[in-house]
Amino acid sequence: MKRPRRQFPHLVAGIVTGQHVKMVLLTVTALGIVLPSASSRPWKPTPTQIAGDYAQINHAKSSSEFVNIRWWAAPTVVSGTPFAQMLQKYIVISVVHFHTGQGGAISVDGIDTLEARDNDDKPLTLVPRTELLPTEVGMISGIEASFRQSTGRIGDGTKFFIFDAKAIHACEKGGISVPFAGETYTWETPFPGCAQ
Repeated sequence: MKRPRRQFPHLVAGIVTGQHVKMVLLTVTALGIVLPSASSRPWKPTPTQIAGDYAQINHAKSSSEFVNIRWWAAPTVVSGTPFAQMLQKYIVISVVHFHTGQGGAISVDGIDTLEARDNDDKPLTLVPRTELLPTEVGMISGIEASFRQSTGRIGDGTKFFIFDAKAIHACEKGGISVPFAGETYTWETPFPGCAQ
């Protein structure tokens, strides 16, 4: 006999079960991702944690409208992993634009395309998934599945976009900008936490 799940209406992202946690941890371990804490500052942060904190932008546009955008850059993951190697070749940006309503209901805006620009304001080339190696497609698909499993509607609405990095590297001088939803989100490089 199944026990009924307790509902916690104050949780915006939904309920995370033990199986979801295991799936996220497995993906995190396999891809070498270090996720920053959303609720507290790290004590004696590692360079990877410092870079991860810088990579994530959380914008409360109003009391009910939010944008979360992240540059998945090589210094934000464990070095030497296949995912870190992929992030040397590509600029990977994840973004979600969501709204909260009565009773904590969440709606997400559909995002079909995204633009990214280099430090000279030149557009970066969007890379279709058909041009990625099968292992690279698998890594991105694994992260997307983890987001959907662990964060519910917000995860469903999080979209990943891949751009040709060309000469842009998170640990070298430069930067990128992403115009989105009436704002321009920017990252200057080198990322904090990069080895000097």
